Amino acid sequence: MGGGSNTFSGYTIPVKLQSNENATYAIVGTPGTQITFKGTSVQNTTNTAQVTIGSDGKAVTGTWTYAGDFQ
Repeated sequence: MGGGSNTFSGYTIPVKLQSNENATYAIVGTPGTQITFKGTSVQNTTNTAQVTIGSDGKAVTGTWTYAGDFQ
């Protein structure tokens, strides 16, 4: 986490990484010792993928969720 003292507090997604030709990306909630990212398809906004990352930089077990055609 590059010196983040095991916290994501204050993190924002850089503008250049907030969207691409496939999806838009956002932080869900308020980051702390964990952060939740959500990707939303640009082709169909009901298609989403979401995951929570822990202070160790790894996905928290059981937090991947999918909606729409991704289910």
